[in-house]
Amino acid sequence: MLNKFFRLISPKNRILHAAERIAKKVDKLSDYFRGLSDEELRKQSDNLVAQVAAGKSLDYILILAFGIIREVIFRETNEYAYLVQLEGAFVVHCGDFAEIVTGEGKTLTLLIVAYLNALKKEGVHIVTVNEYLARRDADYAQRILNRLGLTVGCNTASISGFMKKKMFACDITYTTNSELWFDYLRDNMVQSYDDKKNRSLNFAIVDEGDSILIDEARTPLIISGQPRRDFSMYVDVNHFVEKLTPEDYKIEPESRSPSLIIEGTKKAEKYFNVSNIFNIENSDLIHKIINALMANFVFRDGKEYIVRENEILLVDQFTGRILHGRSYNSGLQQAIKAKERVKIEPENLIIATITYQSFFRLYKKLAAVSGTAITESEEFLKIYNMVVVPIPTNKPLIRKDFPDFIFGNAEAK
Repeated sequence: MLNKFFRLISPKNRILHAAERIAKKVDKLSDYFRGLSDEELRKQSDNLVAQVAAGKSLDYILILAFGIIREVIFRETNEYAYLVQLEGAFVVHCGDFAEIVTGEGKTLTLLIVAYLNALKKEGVHIVTVNEYLARRDADYAQRILNRLGLTVGCNTASISGFMKKKMFACDITYTTNSELWFDYLRDNMVQSYDDKKNRSLNFAIVDEGDSILIDEARTPLIISGQPRRDFSMYVDVNHFVEKLTPEDYKIEPESRSPSLIIEGTKKAEKYFNVSNIFNIENSDLIHKIINALMANFVFRDGKEYIVRENEILLVDQFTGRILHGRSYNSGLQQAIKAKERVKIEPENLIIATITYQSFFRLYKKLAAVSGTAITESEEFLKIYNMVVVPIPTNKPLIRKDFPDFIFGNAEAK
């Protein structure tokens, strides 16, 4: 606990000052690496791999590794990493959260630290929020790391199981958070170890870490199995809920959780002909009523979900994208289908489930980057033992940030 407190009160000096010292040491070697041929750089990289295999720590070879990859990036892309990008890479290597302003080169920064950690040959996962970014950054990294004999993979939802195993066997794998998540659950359901796709949870670097690790931290991912219960009551319950008035139920503003109040309870007991709807024998009924309240008065078509071709498709609240293949659990999906007059199918049995927070804490080392994270500093430290370190910009910012304005409606805006 004392260590955590120390890390919280000094992120801007202790960690950042160490990063600045490292960056300057790397920069002093720039002329040396500039004088090496491509073949000599490759041999230097191979030598680092051998040193790590022989027991040297990554910290021991860090300065040389940063210098090598910095020079190779320049030769391939004509982009030369600034000192602040080296500082950001060091912070990420330490397993902390680098707050990097948009436009300051996160992709290049992450490649530097990924290269260093890939020298252990245990796998590095760079986690992005969508497949476009995963493919783009993987293509960028592959061009560069080909020069050093390292492999880069891109894990997407559309590739086969055989290809997934091949992608995860690479030194560095780019993937989306949701697909990485699904693959973990599927791997834990296989009959044989040889059928697993992902070889290990060694080191993950999470892009847009504030969104994935905090905003969506408790979002459960679920893999379902065969139907386990009857669904005929959903239509009847929906008919009952549709007739309720605001005096019959309440919705908690923070949790958005609905519940019946006195008048609504009386109506429910009369409609379903039960003496006490909260008795244990009516637990399934009250569960369905709560789901119907949620479907009718909390969830909205076009916001949490959309109706398309007689199907309910979930919408990612942070990106606005459709979450294909995913559905609500515990009967909520059926309640929404009853509301939208879509064909209802039985509830599925939950075979495997895990939250983002629980999943990412399984990694031996975890780090993250984003443009905005300092406001969640205490949460990152408490949950992930990760310090948020703001990385300076290469040049002073000339952008002016004005306060937000909130309007009551479109006309006022």
